[in-house]
Amino acid sequence: PKFIRPVPVLLLQLDRNTETVGKVRTLVSVPESVDLSHFIDPTDDMNGAHIPAIYQVTAVINHHGEDEAGHFTAVTKDLVSGLWTKYNDDNEPTTVPTYGRVIKETACFFVLERKAKNGASSKGERV
Repeated sequence: PKFIRPVPVLLLQLDRNTETVGKVRTLVSVPESVDLSHFIDPTDDMNGAHIPAIYQVTAVINHHGEDEAGHFTAVTKDLVSGLWTKYNDDNEPTTVPTYGRVIKETACFFVLERKAKNGASSKGERV
């Protein structure tokens, strides 16, 4: 299936729970930047032009624990500085050195923001 136009923010949810095995703890690696342009149908656009759909991961939400109980943490990217920060209500926020250190077996949500033509986030840009 193809989309008419890209959305500004895309939420990717991983279903980590199964009835037979319990919680799935497989590492799922999502590139920090991903091109989803091939899912946009240019014929449905007003002028038929190619619509870029380059997304960058701006947050990863992790669930620690089992199906029925656990704890969520989040790691977010500051789009100005490019730094990643981990938020955990058990501790003070801490800086995470690289995106590679952000991805864990506990990841259950990825927040992806569409990049604007100038490479910045498209939040606020009319799409």
